[in-house]
Amino acid sequence: MNEISTPEIREGHIHNSLLSIEHFPHYMKVAEMLSKSTMIPKNMIGKPADILIAMDMGLQLGIPLMQAVQDIAVINGRPTLYGDGLLAVVQGHKDYEWIKEDVANGVASCTIKRRNHDAHTVTFSVEDAKKAGLWGKPGPWTQYAERMQSMRARGFAIRNIFSDALRGVKTEEEVQDYAIEGEVIKPNKAKEQLKELISKNKAIKTLSNDKQHDEITNLIHERHFAKSRVQGALTHYKSSSIVELSESDADSFIAILKKEPVKTEEIDMETGEVIPVLK
Repeated sequence: MNEISTPEIREGHIHNSLLSIEHFPHYMKVAEMLSKSTMIPKNMIGKPADILIAMDMGLQLGIPLMQAVQDIAVINGRPTLYGDGLLAVVQGHKDYEWIKEDVANGVASCTIKRRNHDAHTVTFSVEDAKKAGLWGKPGPWTQYAERMQSMRARGFAIRNIFSDALRGVKTEEEVQDYAIEGEVIKPNKAKEQLKELISKNKAIKTLSNDKQHDEITNLIHERHFAKSRVQGALTHYKSSSIVELSESDADSFIAILKKEPVKTEEIDMETGEVIPVLK
């Protein structure tokens, strides 16, 4: 009675949706049961409606229902897929041929090939990340900057070529950087709004400038300044990110960073071998 025919899933007809009259009662009960489980993502616990939407979105994309619960995240009211899940959907498409990804000299690139189409390449550089207000942002963009660059390049490339397979779904890594509560605000615009708000308060010192932001970011990477120490410095200056530093605090942080020795070698965590640091 509740069986759904796999070959027709991608057609998206209403009778193949979990929201149809035929399937909704059963799968709503399934979602309510799963919402009480501790074996689902924490942001899904207690949210049967989100779980049902994730399962239905997975059905339309050709993802097994339980995998959909794990791979689909509802961010700002929009279903999204983690970068690896998005790639898995594309790799299951009948016209997919190959993908090549690389990060070199501060530029992440993704080249993907679809049958009967030319290979398509998208890049996302450190400069692109800076323009978007992402570079140096606390969190993944500080911890795993190259990974985040790769996810941006991948997301843009595969959406350009396989829009029919993804049906408008974006990567979780990309949507997570958007503004909260469903309103998508460009990072640079948000940055300017923050500066304007703080500037209105005369008790707050003049904000740091882009030149200082770039110098701090470059010094952090050049000196291999640990994330925990960056966060500690920001906490000391009562700021949540580099762009919120006052002009004088930014100068102070730059002075501290300049005193840090430049690492000339590091230890390979797999082999234990001491290797030179490339500059």
